[in-house]
Amino acid sequence: MGGSLALLLAAVLGWHALRRLFGVPRVPRPPATYVALVILWAATVAVSGASVAVALLLRDHQAVDGRARLAELRCQAVAPGRVQMELTTPSPHPAGQPAGPERYEIQGDACVVSVVLVDLRSGLQILGPTQLSRIEVVGSQTGALAGTGAGAVRRRRVNPGWLTPGTSQQMAPINLLVNDTRQISLSVPADGEPFYLVASPNGPALEKPSI
Repeated sequence: MGGSLALLLAAVLGWHALRRLFGVPRVPRPPATYVALVILWAATVAVSGASVAVALLLRDHQAVDGRARLAELRCQAVAPGRVQMELTTPSPHPAGQPAGPERYEIQGDACVVSVVLVDLRSGLQILGPTQLSRIEVVGSQTGALAGTGAGAVRRRRVNPGWLTPGTSQQMAPINLLVNDTRQISLSVPADGEPFYLVASPNGPALEKPSI
């Protein structure tokens, strides 16, 4: 809808510019009319672009609207000094089936997940929730989450780096929409029991499933 309106306004402005350029007879309009059209066109393009950018972000992130379940986690020892993390994310569609579990086998005695929280600029609230979240790294200890060695595995992204908010991408265009990005690590007991990783405006937390 926004894109169609932007194209329509661009066509109207272009038509008036061509008529003026080639001296085609026209009904004179006050300059304020064209200023208003240009401002409306610029605002429409900005909102449409932001809407597309947020939709692209949602390919890698989940919207946090109040409380949002990011994943079900299970951590268990599989050998001395090695643990396996099983991570199951919910379907992006309310009526859909959960995605198949992701399994990561890493060195260490306990599991740690690193959760990235992205706060979008407050002006984007007309497009929906202004906080996004995703599990960025699965590791065996907090110190290993900064790297991707034997003690940490960085989850695959769909978007390229310039569409990924973060401190390592300060000049990425997507950061024009981002107010703040922070990363929080949580330890998951290696007892094989399921835990829900829940995100909220106050930050992520682990919860035991209710019986």
